[in-house]
Amino acid sequence: WTGSNTHNNGNPAGDGQAGDAGEGTGGTDRSSFVAACSASDNYPIPLDKSVNDVCNIHKKIDCFDIKSNAMGGNSNGLSVNCALALATSGYYRSVTDVNTKDQMNELLNNAPASFVQGVVIAFKDAPARSTAYHYFSSRNNNFTNRSQKGAIIVLPDN
Repeated sequence: WTGSNTHNNGNPAGDGQAGDAGEGTGGTDRSSFVAACSASDNYPIPLDKSVNDVCNIHKKIDCFDIKSNAMGGNSNGLSVNCALALATSGYYRSVTDVNTKDQMNELLNNAPASFVQGVVIAFKDAPARSTAYHYFSSRNNNFTNRSQKGAIIVLPDN
């Protein structure tokens, strides 16, 4: 996905979007991919709990970088490094980064504008039935006038 460090939301809306009503530093756009159990959820799945294993996409996938290298960081079947990279728009690429880089800003202000060298996900097993894995962007999710949500639908092999 892409974002911006120089988005001009001023009038007369020459870019088609008047106003600067988003979260974070003015003139910037950021996105993240945070797993949720349903489309109505506004809070992420806790990665350190196993209670939501059925709907937790991070328990169902393996993640690879753009060069097809496994991202690693697996813990109890969970791709921790992948979850970190997606939730921070690529600011953290591994658990090691959490301990060596500056702390992630809660509004993703210090995250890259675009997810550079993204992530390739591969589902470990095909589901027995059609399954939706929900996600949202943590930046523009203020419970009042916006929420950026989506779902990945995985179909069975048959």
